[in-house]
Amino acid sequence: MKRLIASFSVLFLFLVFGAVYYYTSNPMETDENQVTSAGDGQETEDLIQVGLIQFISHDSLDAISQGAIDALSDYDYVDEETISLDLQNGQGDQSNLSSISTQFVNGEMDLIIAVATPAAQAAANATGEIPIVLAGITDPEAAGLVASNEQPETNVSGVSDMTPVAEQLELIRQLHPEAEKLGVIYASSEVNGQIQADLAEELAADYGFTPVIQTVSSTNDVNQVSQQLAEEVDVMWIPNDNIVASAFPTVIENASAAGVAVYPAVDIMVAQGGLATIGINQYQLGYQAGMMAVRVLQDGTDLSTTPVEQASQFDLVINFEQAERLNVDIPDEMAEEAIDAASLESGDD
Repeated sequence: MKRLIASFSVLFLFLVFGAVYYYTSNPMETDENQVTSAGDGQETEDLIQVGLIQFISHDSLDAISQGAIDALSDYDYVDEETISLDLQNGQGDQSNLSSISTQFVNGEMDLIIAVATPAAQAAANATGEIPIVLAGITDPEAAGLVASNEQPETNVSGVSDMTPVAEQLELIRQLHPEAEKLGVIYASSEVNGQIQADLAEELAADYGFTPVIQTVSSTNDVNQVSQQLAEEVDVMWIPNDNIVASAFPTVIENASAAGVAVYPAVDIMVAQGGLATIGINQYQLGYQAGMMAVRVLQDGTDLSTTPVEQASQFDLVINFEQAERLNVDIPDEMAEEAIDAASLESGDD
């Protein structure tokens, strides 16, 4: 009897050790083991698909894109956690923009954010169904993106970057009481710049300026045109224009050599050598557009009935170092109110 019990004990131990060996060598497949990681254990295809298309690389548009991304993140739409964010830059090439937009459509994006007019036009040409939130488009209606800015009636809406031209001309007049000729440069291919330049031309006489307007077709023209213009005028004003913005250091170099102050439409360009502006805070504009994107993702907001918004934050920004170089006196009251452009350059503001 003892021998039989011993035999059963040996058999039992053999089975136990055999089972342990089998399961350690061949672990059971669980749901966790079957999931492909997307940063937090979610499958990539389960994440909300968001595409961001930017026309070209320069500081102003980069700030808009970052603002939109930060707004999404602040409301828990974080890349590789709750969304899959595809960031693309057309590098100023229309064929690139078209290809990127087609890729977004084929990738079944849930939402597209388009930064600058050419990017928005490419995205809108590619799809009439995927919601497209615009950022940095002066007049979406004039650009053919919406039926009207008040009632888009398309899959498109967003935030305009229409600059306060009258306030900017008034600022220039305050700081240059003797100036007569106002130089303006914009790209002939950009609706944004043309709309603002036309408005500046219309308003110039109200502030005692004679406008001298020149156009460029590409960044290659900016050096020659800005050099000639700087020698002809007393002061320069630059609208929201992506081609000119991409070559803005060249404009500053030529204008400074001629002793001419440059007043750009947006804040960041003051930090790049412009003298001053009452301009759009580009980062905040992007954040505002990002908030519209959040409403689309969170609440299913219908862009076809969502009016195009205007930029909500305009800042007085002064480059005090440039003012000193060009012997431009800044009134104490204005200096106290202004944001120092150096803080934008260092990322403090």
